[in-house]
Amino acid sequence: MGKINIEKLASLPSFYLPRLAPDKKNLAYFGDYSGRMEIYLKNLDSGSVRQVTDGEVPRSIRAPFIWHPDSKHLVFTRDRDGDENHNLFLLELQNGKVRSLTDFQAQHYPVEIDSQGKYLSLISNREGQLNLFILDLNSGKLDKMTSFNRPVSGGYWSPDKKFLYFSTNETKDTRNNDIYRIEFATRKIEKIFSSGSGQSDNCRRVSSCGKFLGLDTEKDGLTRAAILHLDTGTVYYPDTDRAENHFLDFSPGSNRCLVRINQNAALRVREYDLEMGKVTNNDLEEKFTSWAEYKSGKEIFALVEDTTHRPELISLPGTEVIIPAAYNGYSPQDFSPGRLISYPSSDGLDIEAILYLPPGKGPHPGVVMVHGGPISQDFLSFNPFCQFLTGLGFAVLRPNYRGSTGYGKEFREKIMGDIGGMDAEDVARGAQHLAGLPEVDGERLLCIGGSYGGYMAYWQLVTKPQLWAGGIAWIGITDWEKLFSSSVDHFKYFLEHLFQGLPEDTSLYRERSPIHFAHRLEKPLQMIHGENDPRVPLEQAQIFREKLIELGFKENQDFFYEELGQEGHGSQDIQQKIRIFKLMEKFLESFK
Repeated sequence: MGKINIEKLASLPSFYLPRLAPDKKNLAYFGDYSGRMEIYLKNLDSGSVRQVTDGEVPRSIRAPFIWHPDSKHLVFTRDRDGDENHNLFLLELQNGKVRSLTDFQAQHYPVEIDSQGKYLSLISNREGQLNLFILDLNSGKLDKMTSFNRPVSGGYWSPDKKFLYFSTNETKDTRNNDIYRIEFATRKIEKIFSSGSGQSDNCRRVSSCGKFLGLDTEKDGLTRAAILHLDTGTVYYPDTDRAENHFLDFSPGSNRCLVRINQNAALRVREYDLEMGKVTNNDLEEKFTSWAEYKSGKEIFALVEDTTHRPELISLPGTEVIIPAAYNGYSPQDFSPGRLISYPSSDGLDIEAILYLPPGKGPHPGVVMVHGGPISQDFLSFNPFCQFLTGLGFAVLRPNYRGSTGYGKEFREKIMGDIGGMDAEDVARGAQHLAGLPEVDGERLLCIGGSYGGYMAYWQLVTKPQLWAGGIAWIGITDWEKLFSSSVDHFKYFLEHLFQGLPEDTSLYRERSPIHFAHRLEKPLQMIHGENDPRVPLEQAQIFREKLIELGFKENQDFFYEELGQEGHGSQDIQQKIRIFKLMEKFLESFK
């Protein structure tokens, strides 16, 4: 790629969360073509595109919009400078008029509007834990439908508006999640599906005929898409390969479905005939496909990309481009390709990772870039940050350490009760593997990550300082006990899940917190954190900075600290991305 222009790279316009209108005549999506995030509408008959918001949506998207069944309105969320206290707004597409639906300091996530367009189901933590609510779109009345102590997800309507389907956990085992339905008129709740104790089941959507519920469940140690027959209770598993997969969509006739396969850090989509029990469309498997939706019984919209090709929306069969990829003067040949590799961790467990090498023979400095989550995954998709790093001349390794999704239940749960343990070994062994490549200078390795990846950057630099030349901790965790005490209820539940216990039950929260090992820092560290971060509050960076100063470390010499205003837990906003890229480039200059 050669010498990069940071502003040009960070300014590559993108689109997010495309969704077809119920009448299938229009497509709406978030896009930053104006320089900030807005909602765009494409007429699929004429091909015309117009911007339908003007500054009303957040700079960084944390929740999808929801179509009204009349195809003339959308419900979207808005927070304040990344604080994730989302309120709901109704957008009239014809004139751009916006009406507030909620006004409360809490997280509100829209789920679905019933077929008659009267009621909106939503998930909210306005009374503590995330639970299911119903909003009357005409009167504005908000009714709480559930009162569980554990987080609720879902809230999908049956076509006749009789039931809503959701998921939650009533057991003590945080690995468990079951599927329920609530009768709208009587508020009667019943559990309708469980794949077993300690198994995670999540509903996805109800078919248009009302007979089937698409869901994700656990079977044979893998996350699997499944179809639940709501009358008989029988379950059908469309895909039987030994790979994780997820339910995406029912066809308009409810006789076929789309399933997303997750294997070897790549996503593929398959179509299944539910009556014949076999694959009916192989065209979808030829490309990395992160999302797909039926346009009609014969046409599918799919979001495709790879490590050098930016996302574009295409129509299948065929390859008609619905939303083109934007390159801003670049081409796919200008970007560094990523390839899948694997290496053994310290206990012999194979860890898959994505490797990017910059142009030239090297030896290049190296970066181990650690994904967040930690129950998440890096894919063979286009990643602007990797291109930023390779453009600066760094080799990049992105490990899917234990705890990552995509490798089965056992692999994913290896991190539970061992935060900063063997997952940290996986990252360290990734650095050693990178150092062993002839193209890489093993004396110039950095650990970089955001969120849980930011925690790992802190943790690596204070527990394995001899391995690294430096690191960047972006929105990272330094004190697990303080994080628990400052978190909202559903985040506390997630921490309880990760640690398999509460702070008062175990010393692991303290044992795996970088703040208690700050004295071991030996190499330069850059800390970057948003002021409005609700997931990992700014306090996490502030206390680490204060600890370093107390220990005698020199700011702007031993460590570098940046607080970002008008920003929360990361950002998709172009100007905010440019700001972060420039801060990081300045720090990385001395390692090139």
